[in-house]
Amino acid sequence: MQSEKLSVTSRGWIIVLGLFYSVLLTIGAISLGMALTIGRPSSVEQTIVTSKHIKTVTAAENRLLQNKIKQAGVTVPAKTTLITETDIKAFVHSGMAASMASRNQVALAPTETAIVKRVQASQTKPLTQQVERRVRQVVHTELQKQNDDYLKGGIGTAYPLLVLMSQTGSIVAGILAVIDLGLLTLATHGWWRWLRVTGRLTYIVGFIGGVLASLGGIEPIIQRVISGTDARSLFLIDIAVHASATWKRVAGTVIVIGLVLAGSSYLLKPRKGREIK
Repeated sequence: MQSEKLSVTSRGWIIVLGLFYSVLLTIGAISLGMALTIGRPSSVEQTIVTSKHIKTVTAAENRLLQNKIKQAGVTVPAKTTLITETDIKAFVHSGMAASMASRNQVALAPTETAIVKRVQASQTKPLTQQVERRVRQVVHTELQKQNDDYLKGGIGTAYPLLVLMSQTGSIVAGILAVIDLGLLTLATHGWWRWLRVTGRLTYIVGFIGGVLASLGGIEPIIQRVISGTDARSLFLIDIAVHASATWKRVAGTVIVIGLVLAGSSYLLKPRKGREIK
């Protein structure tokens, strides 16, 4: 049988469609990894409330409140706990729920009342009504600032869009990749060559993704990308490190699929006398 050679046009289409496939696979894998981690509000909340930085954030918030209250004319002993880890976790839960519901405000009154009572308990003499009002106003202003930073123009506003984009991106990229691979079958003129091209591109993309996902799990590297010691930066670092394990599993799955496809091409490859060059 005459050996079938690929035309220059077919080779060109293989290169173009292969590049498109690589881009779509990259977008799809990233979107899927995001959807399985950052795109799951319950998972993000669990990561934050169990974060090793929760104590650091709580201590920083206590120091900030003590300084603000001192400006209102009340000195609180340094070891006094004004806001607890439970309060912080409750704020995280309320903030995530408000963000997903497109609300820009969480209930502050219960926490404000609790903090004012702790300030009163730290004093040797009861606070006068006037001083108590000043303290409550200071506490309200600080808590409202934290609320606005997250829910009004901050990450909280963009988070629902990020969830939607990660879910939509994986679906759309998957559909376009299937169409692209369908066109690639016409350009390769043979299933064995299609399997070889697709398989190699798949495991190469998976390998690169696996390396990047592994780097994403190394905290010192993430700290160079997400700089800062504020609560937002610390929690983002924890989320990235925690998500890295899932991202690596996604990359590993892509690599395995690529190897299987590439390996299968040798089973369908024509014998030497019928080889398609």
